[in-house]
Amino acid sequence: MNIAVLVCDVIDHSIPLINDTMDNSIWNKCIYHKINNVDLISLEVAINIKLHSNSNITSMTLGSESSIARLKMEVAPQTDKTVLIVDNEDNLRAMDSNYAADILGTLLGKNEWDLILCGVETSDYGGGITGPIISKILNYEFIGGVVDVMSVNTVKNTICVKRKGEWGKREIIEVKMPAVIAFTEGEVEPKRPLLSKKMSIPADCLEIIPVDNIQYNSSTSQSIPVMKMHKVKPRGIFIPDSSLSTKDRIKSIMEGGLKKKKGEIIEGGGENAVKAIIEFVKEINAISF
Repeated sequence: MNIAVLVCDVIDHSIPLINDTMDNSIWNKCIYHKINNVDLISLEVAINIKLHSNSNITSMTLGSESSIARLKMEVAPQTDKTVLIVDNEDNLRAMDSNYAADILGTLLGKNEWDLILCGVETSDYGGGITGPIISKILNYEFIGGVVDVMSVNTVKNTICVKRKGEWGKREIIEVKMPAVIAFTEGEVEPKRPLLSKKMSIPADCLEIIPVDNIQYNSSTSQSIPVMKMHKVKPRGIFIPDSSLSTKDRIKSIMEGGLKKKKGEIIEGGGENAVKAIIEFVKEINAISF
């Protein structure tokens, strides 16, 4: 089996960021990076699958040259091949799910894979869209919210996964391979490689590919439409009918408004509402000025 694991190098937010008051920016020396923990869960699952099958694990990372040391220490000791696609810092800062999926999908498309594993935050910092777009580019099955792999059937060419449902429930689903599977935290804890493994990896364990060498097609994935925010229309503001009893007037306000027996509903914003309420509480002598 050929397994690809997508690994993202992210900022370590557990370390406090210090603001440089002179430049009004974050002090660069306080920014530390780490390998995304959810992606390490994907890698741990791939290692577990390899223990019970004849598999090869290849990790892929879209990042900068600053990722080299962390990939060599945390990822390369646990994979058969580690690939870093080097992009410039400006592109990485402006990177969205479509851009990451186009590049990773193009490189992945040069080989055949049985499984592509990723974390829900892979390459888009929690957007969770990179995996589905890659599955569309490669025409693979996709399943997200997975917490563990139960079994792999190489005869039927299927994989049985445990998925997180609502209210913490779990469901077992069988998926046809090849497939893109997105993991989330819940049941698998990634293990760090032993120092002996780190020391034994060869110097050329990491394959570095400049992003300019990848002839990716930005039209392979359709742009994800921007969600339109629902604009709330101002509701009519009402004044309780003066002919009602105090009890009915208060009930009218608390229930969101009953139609007045006399008069019309007043249209307006918050200022009119405040004025109406003040007039009402003054009228029933609930407040004095």
